[in-house]
Amino acid sequence: MSTDIPLLPAWLHTGWFRLLFPIMVAGLLYLVYLWRIRQITERVQTQLKARQLERERIARALHDTLLQGVQSLTLRFQTAIDQLPPEAAAARATMEQILDSADEVMAAGRDQVMDLRGSLELGSDLAQSLNAAGCAMGGEYGVRFRFTVEGARRRMQALLTDEVNCIAREALSNAFRHARARTVTLTMAYGCDDFRLRVQDDGQGIDEQTRASGRRHGHWGLTGMRERAHGLGGRLEIWSRPGQGTEVALTVPAPLAYADADQHPLRRWLDRTILKLLGRH
Repeated sequence: MSTDIPLLPAWLHTGWFRLLFPIMVAGLLYLVYLWRIRQITERVQTQLKARQLERERIARALHDTLLQGVQSLTLRFQTAIDQLPPEAAAARATMEQILDSADEVMAAGRDQVMDLRGSLELGSDLAQSLNAAGCAMGGEYGVRFRFTVEGARRRMQALLTDEVNCIAREALSNAFRHARARTVTLTMAYGCDDFRLRVQDDGQGIDEQTRASGRRHGHWGLTGMRERAHGLGGRLEIWSRPGQGTEVALTVPAPLAYADADQHPLRRWLDRTILKLLGRH
């Protein structure tokens, strides 16, 4: 009785196959990685673009309805003031003060509309914008502000820049307004694998109730920062201890953060080759 035992092809035992097989596996893994990163990038870009279009719609609605309506009311109010008799000087003064307050509200509203329309244009000036904001807040609250940049600056994704800017400004505002700190530090780190932004202070820390709930009572800043970080594909972490200060850290993977994420020549060659295989140019 004989039994035939199938033999593997001889080429499976050759040295060149043993050499090429790990390379093929690595290439397939890289293909999956590239596909996944591209999928995440497209999803984040779509979400941010939709959000920006919504912001522009809200800006138009504010300008065309609320702001113009308030301006029309103030003009009518001014006409009524002008018709007051001379003996109503006290009433005139009070109404003039009300008009001044209305003008301040109008100015604040116009600033908000400009922020909604122009936020996308921050672009590569993110570092300069945040440095200026930190210096202004430091001067207003009498707190020392330090700004540092680690690594070579790289061009950020345009649609992502505004979200990072909003997260950083909210973290700075919390540190200057609530921490009772002597020094607030903002660090931007342009790493090879990711982009990192840290806001640190040496203040009183976040109280136990706020850390447990994830937000201050009546405020949505911490929640908003987490939602923004999640929406752009990043990670937001907050460390704090009573009396030991607070650190807010945002991390965004390089392919999602940088517009020039594929600068390495080998990476560019691999991307072009794989994209051709996928039929995408």
